[in-house]
Amino acid sequence: EVAYVRRFTGGRAMYHAPTDLTYAIAVPASLYNGIRLNNEVTTAIISFLEGLGLTKVRHNLNGSIIIGGKKISGSVNHYEGKEAILRHGSVFYGALDYQLLGQLFDVPE
Repeated sequence: EVAYVRRFTGGRAMYHAPTDLTYAIAVPASLYNGIRLNNEVTTAIISFLEGLGLTKVRHNLNGSIIIGGKKISGSVNHYEGKEAILRHGSVFYGALDYQLLGQLFDVPE
C-alpha cells in the first residue's frame, strides 16, 4: 500500500520513494525571482552532493540534476499569487522499485 496526497501546487503525479530526499523552500517573491531561486537551490544541492563525495554532478536548464547521464533530482517552482515562490523537489538516492512504479502508474516495468 502506498499513501498519497494531492499537491496543492497541482501538476502531475510523482512517486516519492522511501529513499528520496524531498524538499520544499518558500521565499517572498519580493526577494527572489524564479530563475534566481532555481539557481541557488540547484547550486546548494550540487554542493551537498559533492560534499558526500559524488563527482561529475551537472544540471540542465530546467533545474534537473544529473550524474552519469541519469537524472537524480527534479524540482519545480510554484508561484503563490504574487506574494511567494515555492520550490519543491526530490533527490533520488536509493534503488527505485520499478515493479511498484509500473503498478502505480499502470505502465509496464
